[in-house]
Amino acid sequence: MPFGEKVRKARLALNLSQAELAQMTGISERSLYTYEQLGTLPRKNNIIKLAEALQIYSPRKNTENINCRNKAHNIRPHSQRNVFCVQF
Repeated sequence: MPFGEKVRKARLALNLSQAELAQMTGISERSLYTYEQLGTLPRKNNIIKLAEALQIYSPRKNTENINCRNKAHNIRPHSQRNVFCVQF
């Protein structure tokens, strides 16, 4: 499943519109649309904002190691709770 589709699924699981998520994160609605519909990968600072707003757990605390352009992103439901895990 592409990254944008996973973000959309997480957003809908929290009953958030793109406008609401944009307001929560400071990311433009247009950018959210490109992530979800066009498959554009966000910059690392926007991934962090999305992870926080969508209540996504990131196992990597050191964000300097996140390389959005060269590695695939994987968001999956966490087995213990109704949250999502992000693997870089």
